Amino acid sequence: MLSKWAAVKNFDPLKMSTRDVVVHLSTNVFAGSDTTAIALRAILYFLMKNPEKMKKLQKEIDDAQRAGKLSAVISDKEVRTELPYLTAVQKEALRIHPSVGLLLERHVPAGGVTLCGKHIPEGTIVGINPWVTQHDPKIFLEPDQFIPERWIETEHNKEQLATMEKSIFGFGAGSRGVVGM
Repeated sequence: MLSKWAAVKNFDPLKMSTRDVVVHLSTNVFAGSDTTAIALRAILYFLMKNPEKMKKLQKEIDDAQRAGKLSAVISDKEVRTELPYLTAVQKEALRIHPSVGLLLERHVPAGGVTLCGKHIPEGTIVGINPWVTQHDPKIFLEPDQFIPERWIETEHNKEQLATMEKSIFGFGAGSRGVVGM
């Protein structure tokens, strides 16, 4: 990555400064290790604070293993297809305690955008802290409670589930995913 960014900087110093290269490198280290550690701590913390949910998760894993649905090293696909409660636990833990507490910046696209009745010109940097959207009581009832079941119970309500999914700013696969998802 460093060699690619250095090549861009050397080709067009106005496109990428030395500061930009350092920021990108730091971000990759931060995103790759620190966020993973925070995510794992959050998942384990909430499971230990909620032993009934830990038991439910353990039963799901044991049942899937006994049924021969899991390989020796559980794949991402197996988690998504065979362990729905584990998936819900991951989402819920990272919803309550996101790995990143910073403003997640985006640039307003060409032509600008109107948000909440206000026009924001193109190129403006906008963003929101994940803690804000992920604790919105209009989207997540009892937002401070660890309720993995909310992700399973809303599966029949596609609109509500889509709203919840759009409100999550975790890290993992894709730009807005949960670790292991």
